[in-house]
Amino acid sequence: MPTWGELLAELQDLTARSASPGGQEQGGPAPTDRLRWKYLKLLSKHTGRATIYYGTSWLTGPPVGRELGSVALHDVQGFMEAVSNIDERELDLIITSPGGDADAAEAIMGYLRTRFEHIRAVVPVAAMSAATMMALSCDEIVMGTHRRSSPLGWQCSLFMSRGQSTHPLPRRVWAGQAPVTGDGPATGVGPAPTRDT
Repeated sequence: MPTWGELLAELQDLTARSASPGGQEQGGPAPTDRLRWKYLKLLSKHTGRATIYYGTSWLTGPPVGRELGSVALHDVQGFMEAVSNIDERELDLIITSPGGDADAAEAIMGYLRTRFEHIRAVVPVAAMSAATMMALSCDEIVMGTHRRSSPLGWQCSLFMSRGQSTHPLPRRVWAGQAPVTGDGPATGVGPAPTRDT
């Protein structure tokens, strides 16, 4: 596998060739897509497994809409399309995501379970929140050295005039002892909920 610097050099070369006359067909794949597909195909050939990359540009890109940068229910249709012509019964699911909708994570993994006998999650950088749930739903998890995942806890997203704000719910809120009110996070006592509480 090439280093990050080698990948960038290869991408710069692809971009330069695409910019030259006759270098890229009208409406053809962008150089970044061509490079990604090349290495996904090489990985799939090496492992003998189907390979899907599920990620967002949330680490380096500009702020995006709530659903565009996170696990969302409409992504189920994207997975259905991605696996429609796959014959393999084993999948490598590469996940890089800040998380999102827990119901969407459950729906995506439920669908993938109908198509594959063994799913291996590969987390090269980060799988947070609902993306952590997706990884935990797999049969096996392979994580990069400097990867991140997050604990699972109940959260509340508040949509206010100044933008979205997401906060962990205090124990007294998720236990039904206090309402969420005001323009900021509720305050309370106790840790975020876990499976054991």
